[in-house]
Amino acid sequence: MKLFQSSTAADGNAKPAQKLQEKHTVFKYIHPNVIRPHVTEKTTAAKDWGNAYGFIVRSNATKPSIKSEIEKMYKVNVTHINVARMPRKARRLGKSHGYVSGYKKALVYLKKGDTISFA
Repeated sequence: MKLFQSSTAADGNAKPAQKLQEKHTVFKYIHPNVIRPHVTEKTTAAKDWGNAYGFIVRSNATKPSIKSEIEKMYKVNVTHINVARMPRKARRLGKSHGYVSGYKKALVYLKKGDTISFA
């Protein structure tokens, strides 16, 4: 029945439909240890009195790896780094309970005259 056939298929010149190949790309971090800046009241005050900036980092990040990545990302000189692990916190919503996951943060001190802009 020609009624239900498409006009291109009836001509014989039709190309078979190509299947779209789904490409699964693995997201690779440019800087695998530094996740994002950590901007709070305390880190903003630390910027003023100590030229220090806060960052959330991976849990397995080390001070030398954090230092090298911050220096590459922002082109600054890091003098020293303080690292702290923040514990997870219990939260409840009605009868259900759960946890807000913990994280690791780094307070990065820069050489005098160096600044980082998060804008």
